Amino acid sequence: MPANLRKFFVPLQGLILTGTALTVLFSVATVFSGFHRYLELFSHFKVQYLAISIILCFVLLLLRYFKILLVMTIVAALNASFVLPWYVDRDNDVLGVTKTLKLMHSNVQTSNTEYHKLIDLVRNENPDILILQETSEQWLENLNDLNAVYPYVKTNPRDDNFGIALFSKLPFETVEETRWGPSDLPSLHAKVRVSDQLVSIITTHPLPPTGADYYWSRNLQLIDVADAVRLIDDPIILIGDLNITMWSGDYHPLETDTGLVNARNGFGILPTWPTFLPVAKIPIDHCLVSAKFKVEHIEVGQDIGSDHLPLIVHLGLIKE
Repeated sequence: MPANLRKFFVPLQGLILTGTALTVLFSVATVFSGFHRYLELFSHFKVQYLAISIILCFVLLLLRYFKILLVMTIVAALNASFVLPWYVDRDNDVLGVTKTLKLMHSNVQTSNTEYHKLIDLVRNENPDILILQETSEQWLENLNDLNAVYPYVKTNPRDDNFGIALFSKLPFETVEETRWGPSDLPSLHAKVRVSDQLVSIITTHPLPPTGADYYWSRNLQLIDVADAVRLIDDPIILIGDLNITMWSGDYHPLETDTGLVNARNGFGILPTWPTFLPVAKIPIDHCLVSAKFKVEHIEVGQDIGSDHLPLIVHLGLIKE
């Protein structure tokens, strides 16, 4: 390293080494997120750990700290192993689909009053199924214009950030409100007919894991949802703000115990929250589908004034 560049880094060496130690600690410890809720809380930032570890690799190379660089390279590879597979296109080739179904999910944030932004996005995207969370009476009153487009509606408005609403162009064969987990929060389970086949759509919104009670409530609610999914024979779509990322040990049963697959596979991380802190955004809004669906595309929608970005999903129902 040139002498003048080394002179620049000397005052920062303590900070760099401290940052290196913390990055190693958080990157490795959060692999074991299932052992404690604090580890689980910090497990959601794999993208951030990867970015920091790559930057530190370059800095350590400049400082010629080769032994520490070797450790940081291993840590960077560890973080990459959690992030990069989401960008690898899975084998999604099928003989064909009978019908394409477009869904849009949005946690609108109860306190958000920019109703027109959501309405404009819905009109532009024109989804077949619209799932909204954190809907209050005031939100629903301001969405009356959508009733002409979505004649089939099931709602449970609340002012506590756990209201929920389902709008559909397709008639409901059945639709019911369900209470999973100990929190007594509403979830919805609707069945619609797509190309003469019943499709189950489940939307749920567990508590955020901000304390021990909420952490266990969220996990128990997700376990109850997984148990319910296993009993359903129809093609299934599970969609909602699940307050968890794919890297949490508490998330894995949603896939391993149900056979569902996260629609993000092959399309990237697609972080959705929080919009007010972009460098810390993480993917906590999800769409999981059964093997009878082909994921044709998934993307985040434009900012609607909420602390969450919407998810827009294009699904194809596979021919039997």
